[in-house]
Amino acid sequence: MLQVQELLDLTIDFLHDSRADLKRCATVSKSWLPAAQYHLFSYYVLQNVPDCQRLLNIPPHIRRLVTHLAISLNAWDNDAYTALGNVQLALSNLRKLSIYRFPPNSGLVVMQQLCSLPSITHIFMLRHEDPVRQSSLFMLRTAPLGILEISHRFDDDNYNKKITGSMPSPERRCIVDSIDIHSTDRGRKTLPQSLTRTLDISMLRRLRLSVHDCVDAKYLNQLLQYCTSVSDLEIHGTIGNSLEVLSAAKSLMTPQPVQDPSEGN
Repeated sequence: MLQVQELLDLTIDFLHDSRADLKRCATVSKSWLPAAQYHLFSYYVLQNVPDCQRLLNIPPHIRRLVTHLAISLNAWDNDAYTALGNVQLALSNLRKLSIYRFPPNSGLVVMQQLCSLPSITHIFMLRHEDPVRQSSLFMLRTAPLGILEISHRFDDDNYNKKITGSMPSPERRCIVDSIDIHSTDRGRKTLPQSLTRTLDISMLRRLRLSVHDCVDAKYLNQLLQYCTSVSDLEIHGTIGNSLEVLSAAKSLMTPQPVQDPSEGN
């Protein structure tokens, strides 16, 4: 049987996407406050310097409620990335990071430091036109990463043409357990090869593809050449060359026999 507090929490959970209602709930009584505060502060968006300052001014026990940080700072706003450097030191319970705008050169180190926080287990990013710069965000990360989401929302025709140059490999690559790739355009949908220089996907367990147009066997094989240990493959979208795609997936999911070393003697 549900207790009164559980019913209150369920009611407030239902209002999670209405900030106005959550604010009203927070003023009802002390028993309503924790659940309302959780939904009000668990997801926080940074779009400018005032947003960063407001987050810093929040009491520490409230800042600990921030588990999902979304960053959409203007590339030309250097002050915003300076403020972001101060913010990351105040976030001790961050679990998910969403990057909607790529930082300028002056803010790259700050973003690398943020991506390296070991408490973060889920990173979402829009694909940048320069895959080398995008991959550099993981240069400082050594802790394993549970989920990496890459979303392609724009025309990708020039995606691999704007290259900044070579990128040094990190001393230790970040191990990734799951990769989600979303594509809402008809452009190139490949996993950037440069990501394999900063991320270790040799033990990737789950690969999920959500595409606008069809998935063909050639595209799937391009992905699978980097993801040889996948045991959970999801494809959402129209499947082109169905038999070839299913054959490629089957070969991936079939365990390869291990040869007994003594047999070679």
